[in-house]
Amino acid sequence: MPKYMSMRPRARVRLSNIVANWRAMGTLNPGVDVAGVVKANAYGHGASEVAVALAEAGCRTFYVAYGFEGMEVRDVVGPDAQILVFNGLTGEDIPLAAKGDLTPVINTVDALREWLNTTDGAPYALHVDTGMNRLGVRMEDVARVADLAADHPPHTLISHLACSDEAPWDMNAAQLSRFNAVAERF
Repeated sequence: MPKYMSMRPRARVRLSNIVANWRAMGTLNPGVDVAGVVKANAYGHGASEVAVALAEAGCRTFYVAYGFEGMEVRDVVGPDAQILVFNGLTGEDIPLAAKGDLTPVINTVDALREWLNTTDGAPYALHVDTGMNRLGVRMEDVARVADLAADHPPHTLISHLACSDEAPWDMNAAQLSRFNAVAERF
């Protein structure tokens, strides 16, 4: 065993294992569109390579963090995939929506207002913070968002579970309850 940790660690990634994991998620969740999250260069594993492997396996929905990542993924998966941008598309990034057929994930009231005022009915997803306390529209802002979105509701509603890998936690049930209450508004 080496005395010191390597300063040049390497990961060996088998795309077939990533695809197998994606397929397993689909098996566990029949009828649900299981997306590929390829943000941050697919967590350092190569966004283009991972996205192509998933697309060839049938994945049609991808998440990235930023618009420029979405454009890179669009180039390799083609026009038929849906690409959602976790951090939204605001300001100078809004033109990427049309150019790359990217869908922003709206995280704030202001971002929704900007999106609705600068696009002509373009689709968007809405991220609601049900308890992770990191990203998403805060619960106290849901009523304002619902009012703003009355004529143009989101096509996708998402949240992020804080304790998703620990099923029995009460927090999971509380977040699901909040999410369902928000979903009823749309």
